[in-house]
Amino acid sequence: MTTNPAKWAVDANGGSYWQVKEQKGSIWLTVDLGEVITFNKFMVSLYGYPNFSKFIIQYSNDGVQWADAYTKENASSLETGIFADVSARYVRFFGVIKNNTTYVGLRDFQVYHLDPETAVHLAELKVSPLPFSVTYPTQTEFTVTPPEGSDQLTVEAVPGVEGQKVTIDGEETNSKTLDLSLLPNNVSSQTVDIAVTARNGRVTQIYSLVIMIPIPEEARLKEIKIQPIGKTITAPAEYQHEVQIPEGIHSVNVEVTPSQPNQTILIENTVGTSSPIVIPEDGHKTVSITVRSEDLSVQRTYTLFLVSPPPARDDYDLLYEDHFQGNSLNENDWSYRTDSRFGGYNLAQNVRVAPDVDGNSNLYIDFKYEDYNHDGKMDYTGGGVISRHNFGYGYYEIRTKLYGGSKGLHQSFWTMGTNNGNDIMPVNNTVLEIDGFEVDSGTPGHIGSNTHYYIPNPNPLGGPSVDVDTTQWFTMGYEWLPDRVNYYVNGHYYGSAANGKYFAPQNLWLTALATPDGFGGAVPPLPGAAMQVDYFRYYGKNLDGVNRIGNASFEYNSTTKNAQDPVSWMETGVKTASRVIETDSHSGKYSLEQGGATPYSAETMQNLEYLPNGTYRATAWVKSSGGQQAARLKLSGTGSGDRYVDIPQTDQWIPITLDNIEVSSHQAVVIVNSKGEGNQWLRVDDIRLERVGLEDTEAPEIQASVLPKPNEWGWNNSDTAVSFTCLDAASGIADCTQPVNVETEGANQRITGKATDHFGNQASTSVVLNIDKTAPTVTPLGNTVTYEVYEEVNITWKAEDGLSGIASEALPEIAGPAYQFLLGENSFTATAVDKAGNAAEAKTAFTVRVSYEGIAQLTEKFLEKKELAPSFTAKLKAAEKLGRDGNRKARDQVLEAYLHEIEAQTDKAITKSNADVLIRLAEYMKEQAL
Repeated sequence: MTTNPAKWAVDANGGSYWQVKEQKGSIWLTVDLGEVITFNKFMVSLYGYPNFSKFIIQYSNDGVQWADAYTKENASSLETGIFADVSARYVRFFGVIKNNTTYVGLRDFQVYHLDPETAVHLAELKVSPLPFSVTYPTQTEFTVTPPEGSDQLTVEAVPGVEGQKVTIDGEETNSKTLDLSLLPNNVSSQTVDIAVTARNGRVTQIYSLVIMIPIPEEARLKEIKIQPIGKTITAPAEYQHEVQIPEGIHSVNVEVTPSQPNQTILIENTVGTSSPIVIPEDGHKTVSITVRSEDLSVQRTYTLFLVSPPPARDDYDLLYEDHFQGNSLNENDWSYRTDSRFGGYNLAQNVRVAPDVDGNSNLYIDFKYEDYNHDGKMDYTGGGVISRHNFGYGYYEIRTKLYGGSKGLHQSFWTMGTNNGNDIMPVNNTVLEIDGFEVDSGTPGHIGSNTHYYIPNPNPLGGPSVDVDTTQWFTMGYEWLPDRVNYYVNGHYYGSAANGKYFAPQNLWLTALATPDGFGGAVPPLPGAAMQVDYFRYYGKNLDGVNRIGNASFEYNSTTKNAQDPVSWMETGVKTASRVIETDSHSGKYSLEQGGATPYSAETMQNLEYLPNGTYRATAWVKSSGGQQAARLKLSGTGSGDRYVDIPQTDQWIPITLDNIEVSSHQAVVIVNSKGEGNQWLRVDDIRLERVGLEDTEAPEIQASVLPKPNEWGWNNSDTAVSFTCLDAASGIADCTQPVNVETEGANQRITGKATDHFGNQASTSVVLNIDKTAPTVTPLGNTVTYEVYEEVNITWKAEDGLSGIASEALPEIAGPAYQFLLGENSFTATAVDKAGNAAEAKTAFTVRVSYEGIAQLTEKFLEKKELAPSFTAKLKAAEKLGRDGNRKARDQVLEAYLHEIEAQTDKAITKSNADVLIRLAEYMKEQAL
């Protein structure tokens, strides 16, 4: 049984819904398609989605036997999915209920078959050997973190339709292997772009896979401290950290504690574990901390983003504020949100401006449980307001007090464009969403902040969160910058989100949505339940050189938006004479074209509000057939008169410029207009409007440092790191050469670094490195290995070094009669050190052999009376024979006789010193075994 009929789930009306009447553990809805059809995509809008544990899309040809096509757990209120082609007559939604409730059902259920000619989905995206695999992905951005040591990963993208073209990082392939070990040392992530182009070649979907690179053990830190604010980052697991600097603090000291004793730390390219840091006037300072392992084989760079609160800074101006005074909303600045979402209704009458109990006037958005349309049915209602003006980069702040007395109210402070269109708003302007906060009344102590892109399709990016009691008055702010959004609560920074891909000025929303079908459901609110807002303020930021135009290159239209309505632009005149085209562009794929086959007049414009005053420059790239009555780029509404530049005839893309545009009204209307005859045309691309600040004609400063430092000879004997410190007092550094690790041996290696400031001025410096990591060679020469006692020993050494040269050497002299050395084994060591400090040693060894024949020859050599030699020789030969016969006693007696004869001839026929040599040798022979 159902409260509302099942047909309301398939009537394509999100305001009606099918709801079950009885409490069950599961529900299902079967649709008879009338015939067997093929489908591969679905959409369901769930009533009471928090009560579903999962749902399954099933198909069948007989309505009895069912197969699963798609399963999803923890669903949201609106779900879409893609799966492999199935052909069936019946399709079924099957939901598993986790709460014992009847608040479950379907608002809408649809199935489709994607046209294979235009389909751009993947069948599977996987990364091996990681356990990462997504089949038929509906989101387009993914992040994976491989374990440390995973050097090689293979990314595989399986096409969803045969004939699609898949490119990975620009290469046409379905699979790519990444070698993470080849990435630069200070890289913390690697992004892989996967493009899927449809068979018709006109539609492309981009998937981004971010691979996080783990920090190796050799580059980890124990902690980072920032004083005097008392901030400590213990064992940082990421390379980037944002730190809030309280108002009034203009300098800090960064202190780094290594995790290993022999790590080298550089703070801002200067060796040391502590460094003072000055916070510039704009409140943002980026600090680099480089960690090098002992052997220089590992180097990583951590980055601190030091951020101070925006409103108090000199680069911000208060450009808009509404304190919601009086007794009614200023409808010149605000419109009402009137729609139905999450089962609740948003009503204009729930928005009011009134004084509180203290007499202070506030904006109230009431939360009610009422029969608002007098149909006898009770509904939950809320409301909201949307600015009638657009705001761009800057700081957004409200003071607010939220309702937290019961669940059911989703309260938000956020930025997003609309698609309503009016005299100052584009028809098509939903580009991105920045959620300053989203707070559910059932959990009023928790703030969630998020960012989203809507180009080309909705894509949530996430954001930080913080715990705050929102039922008390608090101040919430977010700072929208060209590369990120910083979030603040009560003046304290609590996180940021990347947000640099798309830009267009957007509307400001203050909403309190009744959500009986979402965010945990709803119960009747307490009396007086409301979101209260004291004020909204917008501070513009001076961002010199940053383009203020949304969709400046017309790429946001792609294939998902009507080419006749350029995203973020308005059109007047003959609307069909102005369009976004894909056939010609200066950059990317798209450009704006005006013209037609018949006479025409067209105007494409963008109204930029709440700009910081100052001097601006407008530029664009153009092509034109020429001959028009008018063809120009125009600036109006600036407070200093209209300015324009004519677009000349050209069949090549050329730039045009409007310089020195003085904006004094905080506004500029950028206009492309032309009027011509049939077959005349112009094309415009890459339009820019940027504030021009100070002029800087001076080159920046750059200094190089070498680690380790060269020795006294000017040489290094290991890999050598060259880092560069860049300074520019005027416009600041835009680019500074990253540290270079030189591994190649050689003399006079020149390493050059370059510094570029924000005005393009450059400076460079060079250092000359001499690196010799190879030890010298030391070689013994003339060693015959074995010497008889009567022979001469003459061994020399040769020490050589082919690069830095020999600085010192210790080469022992080995020369003289063999009997002067040790009898038996002799060993000598020589050393040499080159000018780079590399040391080498070499050994040589030889044996002095003692034999009877050798002693005999030496005896004859020593005797001054040669006629005595036969007597000595006879005794030595007799001793040798007795030894061979094994008669040691007799041998020793003969050797004794030899010794007596030597002693008798000492100082007569033989000198005392020579006699001592012969006695030593004979005694040595007596000690030898037979």
